[in-house]
Amino acid sequence: MTHDALTIRPGSHLSLAGAPARVEETLELTVDDFTWHSHRLSGHPDADWLTVEDDEGTLSLTLWKDRPGLPERGEPGDRNVVCDGTKLRRNEDGTGTYRSLPSGRSGRYAYADYRLGGTLVAFERFDDGAWEPSTGRHIPAFGVQVTGGSS
Repeated sequence: MTHDALTIRPGSHLSLAGAPARVEETLELTVDDFTWHSHRLSGHPDADWLTVEDDEGTLSLTLWKDRPGLPERGEPGDRNVVCDGTKLRRNEDGTGTYRSLPSGRSGRYAYADYRLGGTLVAFERFDDGAWEPSTGRHIPAFGVQVTGGSS
């Protein structure tokens, strides 16, 4: 049985931890041979993006909030950065490709992910654009339901 989160597409209407949202755009992100999806949301009070990763049957869902102005100290890619007064250590970084749905726009992107315990901070850069910072929190799979629209 396929989990609802794996059927999300642009136009999908969602319930995320009880709050409604609509998917405006989906980014298909690929690094090496691993692909996952990041869905740009509208209408959710606490999240701008939902990432859905299926790693060999293990589903990982994260809600992200855009956070212009981060980091307070350091630069994306540094070993450590300070965000919201907390020193975070780089967990992962790299480059990959992206494809946007429904526009079909595609290109290269870079990322640098940081964490300390449950605190998640991600920086992403698409093509030659500026770094886009966001803070995230994992949510349980049962917290996502497709309630209508394209799926």
